[in-house]
Amino acid sequence: MNKVILVKAFFKETPSSVTSNTPVSVEEEIDDPWGYKAKEKAKEKAKEKAEAKKIHEEKKIDSERLAIDLETALSTLYSSGFQLKEVVTVTSGAYGYAFKDEEITSSATPFTGTESVSGGASYGYGYGYSYTDSLLVIGMK
Repeated sequence: MNKVILVKAFFKETPSSVTSNTPVSVEEEIDDPWGYKAKEKAKEKAKEKAEAKKIHEEKKIDSERLAIDLETALSTLYSSGFQLKEVVTVTSGAYGYAFKDEEITSSATPFTGTESVSGGASYGYGYGYSYTDSLLVIGMK
C-alpha cells in the first residue's frame, strides 16, 4: 500500500521596490530642452525595469520553508508506519515576450533616381523559466 503527500512550494515574499521618485540621469534629459518628456520617459523606463526585477524576485522559491514542510511531511509519513519510497519534484514554468513591428516605406526620388527610406524599427524578445512547484512524497508499507 502506498501513500502520497503533496508538499507545496511557496515563493519568497519580497517588498516592492517600485517608487515614483525614480532618479533620472542627465544623459536621458538632453532630448527635450525643458526636460519634461525625457524625464517622464526615463521614469517610465525605470519603473518597467523595477517591475521586471520584482517579477523575477517573486519567482524565487522559499527553500527554507520547503525544507521545513518536507521534514513535516516525512514525520507524518513515518509516524503513520510508512517508509519513504520516493520524493518527486513537480516543475512549473512561466514565460514572457514582447514584439513591435513598425512599417518601413521607401519611395524613389524623381531627380536623383535614388530611394528614400522612412519608418521605424521592429524588435522582439522572449524568455522562459521553470521552478519547483511542489514535491510529492511517496511512502509504502
